[in-house]
Amino acid sequence: MSHTSQFISGFFYSIVILLFSSCSQQEVFLPRLISDGMVLQRNDTVLIWGKARPFSLVKITFRGDSYLTIARWDKTWQIHIPAGQAGGPEAMVVNSRVIRDIYVGDVWLMSGQSNMAYPMDSVMDLYQTVRDSTFIPAIHHFKVSTWTPIDGPKDDQLGTNWSFMAPSEVGNWSALAYFFALKLYSETGIPQGIINASQGGSDITGWMTLKALRKSQPQYIDSLKDWPGDKTTFNAPSSFYNGMIAPMQNWKLSGIVWYQGETNVDRPHEYESLLTSFICDWRELFGKKLPFALVQIHNYNDPVDYRRVGWPIVQEAQRRVSAKIPNTVLIQTKDISPTDSLHPHRKREVGERAADSILLLRKASGYSE
Repeated sequence: MSHTSQFISGFFYSIVILLFSSCSQQEVFLPRLISDGMVLQRNDTVLIWGKARPFSLVKITFRGDSYLTIARWDKTWQIHIPAGQAGGPEAMVVNSRVIRDIYVGDVWLMSGQSNMAYPMDSVMDLYQTVRDSTFIPAIHHFKVSTWTPIDGPKDDQLGTNWSFMAPSEVGNWSALAYFFALKLYSETGIPQGIINASQGGSDITGWMTLKALRKSQPQYIDSLKDWPGDKTTFNAPSSFYNGMIAPMQNWKLSGIVWYQGETNVDRPHEYESLLTSFICDWRELFGKKLPFALVQIHNYNDPVDYRRVGWPIVQEAQRRVSAKIPNTVLIQTKDISPTDSLHPHRKREVGERAADSILLLRKASGYSE
């Protein structure tokens, strides 16, 4: 090797050493999902991403191994790391940031409208004893805050945080998600992570990408063109997707539970087409073979509510879609819900049925717990 080559090689080596030595001093910005208490999908390669000063070094240390990358000119960076087997709690160091109380287990996206969002605090007439006596640090819940922008997908969610299953923490947890995770943990012993992205009164079109709507019901795309500037964006096409789902599409999941349909009963004949496109849409985002549990809307026969006419049509659409799309299962609720209430309280049965059905789906596909 020539003296010139040796000099150049030594120069670049010195630069790398300098970057390594200053790595811990470089500030990194992480999305809200990557924070204390997060749950990573076991036995999979997961993505950790964020922002840092352009061309600065980013170093992640997790479970005894280190991973390096350099931030791009636009400040973004990402690193794929193996999550490994189920366990926790763990810590992850990202430059000078320390993320604590991390578990590796199964991660579930629970989404839909009010019957999915319905919190534990609202069902204490049935489940206060269960809540007050249950403390499981290995079950975590992340509530995605409602955000409905119509100017395109966002790269982070609004402020929220992970919490673990303790009496003082679960008041705002989805009651259905609470019992779903509790059942899975009791059956498998695997840590459970729930990402609860749900909103009362939401229309399925708000949760879909524009691409999926364009294929299924393009008239909703047209409605955005003349959307008044002073009109609320709540339930605008793709609005929930833009603010609540797009920022987490890099997150590895074990499956999805969807409980929605009541808002669409005034246009019931569209629902089969929309639901079919919706499932394909989210599988494009999160995994083509991802298990999908559809909670069927309950019977509703309030004589003064005109929407009851569309109720059975949406129920049948849900049944038909679950029957024709592989790795999809229907969760029946007709036998456990009163017919005069929009928000039945017996969420434990629904959550446990969803957990049992997901376990059967996984077993049928050859997945080993």
